[in-house]
Amino acid sequence: MSGEVVTWGAVAIALRSLISILTFWTRYSDRITKAEGAAHGASILAQALQVKLESVQKEFADYREDAALKFVTDRDMTLVEQRFSSLVENIQHDIRGMAERLDRVLDQRSA
Repeated sequence: MSGEVVTWGAVAIALRSLISILTFWTRYSDRITKAEGAAHGASILAQALQVKLESVQKEFADYREDAALKFVTDRDMTLVEQRFSSLVENIQHDIRGMAERLDRVLDQRSA
């Protein structure tokens, strides 16, 4: 009879061990499945973020190009305005010089 008790005890311990191992592997498998799902979701999110990043980089490059073209245009317009102002000042100076010479010619004739 004591041999049977030990045998049933060993069977009970073996069953508990088997149930513990099955419970462990089931939980472990669930965790792996959840982790794989999370990793897949993260991968999809990373791909979407990569596409968004490329889009933003292209938009920024286009903006930089537009800004550079506008800056060049504004700078060129400033240079043109400066040249035009200088030209107008030179013309005014030439007209004053001609008016002074004409005044001297007229003064000499009247004298």
